[in-house]
Amino acid sequence: MFNYELKVEEWIKKGNFDDAIEYYEEKASFFPNDNSIYPKIANLYYKKGDWIKAIEFYDFSLENTPNSAHIYNNIGHIYLDKDLYPQAEENIKKAVELSPNNPYFMVNLGVTYEKMKKFNLATELFQKALDLQPHNPNFLNSLAINLSNKKDYEKSLKYQKQAVEIAPTNPQFNYNLGVTYSVLCMYEEAIKSFENVIKLIPNHENAHYNLGVNLLLLGRFEKGWFEYEWRFRFFPYIRAIYDLYWRGQSIENKIIYVHAEQGLGDTFQFSRYIKLLKKKKPRKIVLYVQEDLREFMKDFKGIDEISFTPPLKIYKDGFHVCLLSLPALFKTNEKTIPNEIPYLFADKNESEKWKKKLSNLKGLKVGIVWEPSIDSKTYDDRKVPLENFTTLFKNPKLSFVSLQKEISEKDKIFLKQNNVLDMSSQLEKFSTTAGIINNLDLIIGIDTSVIHLAGAMGKKVYLMLPIKPDWRWMLNKPTSPWYPSMKLFRQKNRNNWSNVIKEIEKNLI
Repeated sequence: MFNYELKVEEWIKKGNFDDAIEYYEEKASFFPNDNSIYPKIANLYYKKGDWIKAIEFYDFSLENTPNSAHIYNNIGHIYLDKDLYPQAEENIKKAVELSPNNPYFMVNLGVTYEKMKKFNLATELFQKALDLQPHNPNFLNSLAINLSNKKDYEKSLKYQKQAVEIAPTNPQFNYNLGVTYSVLCMYEEAIKSFENVIKLIPNHENAHYNLGVNLLLLGRFEKGWFEYEWRFRFFPYIRAIYDLYWRGQSIENKIIYVHAEQGLGDTFQFSRYIKLLKKKKPRKIVLYVQEDLREFMKDFKGIDEISFTPPLKIYKDGFHVCLLSLPALFKTNEKTIPNEIPYLFADKNESEKWKKKLSNLKGLKVGIVWEPSIDSKTYDDRKVPLENFTTLFKNPKLSFVSLQKEISEKDKIFLKQNNVLDMSSQLEKFSTTAGIINNLDLIIGIDTSVIHLAGAMGKKVYLMLPIKPDWRWMLNKPTSPWYPSMKLFRQKNRNNWSNVIKEIEKNLI
């Protein structure tokens, strides 16, 4: 006798969901009270990509079995997958209420709370699930991620290590461990973790990229640049030019298109390599920069044409390269960094205009920046609360000028109370920023495009770095090989800038 259920299983394995759905829907019409059918149809619709229909059939099932925790969990999981978190919470919460000792439902609700940024509720659920299954590596991993999101990195490390000990061949657990080590400034351990991931998945792009970042931070440039090239996954349009990518071959009498990437500060920092490219005698250098920089960079020495990135059209009549690939292609190490400063200059008219406007300031003229872009991933680490500068503002030998473009109303009031000249309404163009910087004696601030611009202009800079700095500043160094006029002041404790301010005060005496 022909077994239709086996045939249906074969259809499902082959991805023939329509025939399987047709079979079960016909079966449901004959046996409308058979509640085992509706979840199967729902699951097939979900696999097919029709999540609305899937929920519809799960709802059919709930009409007959209103106390099915599994159905509520499945509905919640669909909503979670579709980023509909309140609906996910409502359904998975019912699943937990109906089956309070099911750790998998707890974890699903915990993940939902994570997405809703209700981290403490998520912690409780992950911990309860672990109490029921203390050696479940997935639960350990979930709790570790949750604690990282709460910035409790030491506890996160404890649980992430346990997850890896139980499941040493799980690449995601090893990767998460590497990220946690890196955040905690345990860079050698982070490197080992990312190398373990690469052993398990040789083409794991994130592991290669993070390995590169950690190696560069430690000053191991040769391998660091090589691994850093895996960053291309973050820039989809770069893949379109990969077959045309310059890999160091002769470009004499050829066109080379140079693409800015990442932040504005990166463009300022790595545009210095244009001079080295020029020595390769290309017929033409076209520089693509961010729209905000097109006007300021138009007169940059060495380029023949400037446009904005990403380009509207990929030209195939020459080679393409990204600015941050140039250090690798020129085999840069700490001693061979091209650091002939200045290589960026203020417009003469802008400089003269601001010279007159700032002439009334007494003493040392100091520019400050204290806050990164609000959407920066490292916003919390880099931001310095403006109140930290109070003792500096009270120094009668210093006059302060704010170079911060976006300022909260609270900070504007604080600046006014401390006689700091607020330039935010003037900073629409970088040509203006450069003109102001050119008339200041010192720039103090965090790692932003303004600091890179000042460094590239050869101005004296005091850079305030968090305990975990960006890779370009390396570790334990008071100066930067990228910018000879810059001094580095490093945090000793996370989220505490007091030692940095004190060291800056000493240097200003």
